[in-house]
Amino acid sequence: MKITLTYRGVVPSAHSGGGKNKSAHISNMRLAFHEQLKRLWGQPPFEVLKEWEQSDFKAGAPEFIRAVGETNYIPYFDVQKVGIAVGLNITLLSGEPHNAPQLISKGDLDNRVKSIIDALHPPQKDNLSENEKELNRIHCLMGDDEAVKELTASTRPFLASESHEDAFVLVEVRPIPMRVSADNIEMALWR
Repeated sequence: MKITLTYRGVVPSAHSGGGKNKSAHISNMRLAFHEQLKRLWGQPPFEVLKEWEQSDFKAGAPEFIRAVGETNYIPYFDVQKVGIAVGLNITLLSGEPHNAPQLISKGDLDNRVKSIIDALHPPQKDNLSENEKELNRIHCLMGDDEAVKELTASTRPFLASESHEDAFVLVEVRPIPMRVSADNIEMALWR
């Protein structure tokens, strides 16, 4: 089983209208991914993360939770703390008109993919949104960009879109073991 995350809304880039409110749009994506990921908390193979937290990180359990301000971010994958990286397959359905230049030729795809990856991990202190400040726990896919070891990205038209800013994102996640231990073996072998 792979994790599949989805999002519908603005995916900011340097060329889109979303660029003006980039951190707010990234926060919206992060919160949408949070709602999906929290359903996996404590479920196989992620029950080990919950056990580590409940033990108050005793007996050598890695302290993988990241505090940003008053908000705790719960990354499921982290190279340094958990020993598991990820491979991402990102599909971006864009509301761009069919006769518009291809996203990749405008340099837009790489900017949007970077925005999606930013939404999959905790923010930096200087761009914590008000919506995120209101929550004390936010589940996120990974601890930081270092967790991404493989990446593919593609784009297609979003035919259900009413606006050129509207996008639909599909992120398929595959674990990549970096350090296998008795504690993380289920996550490492999970397919």
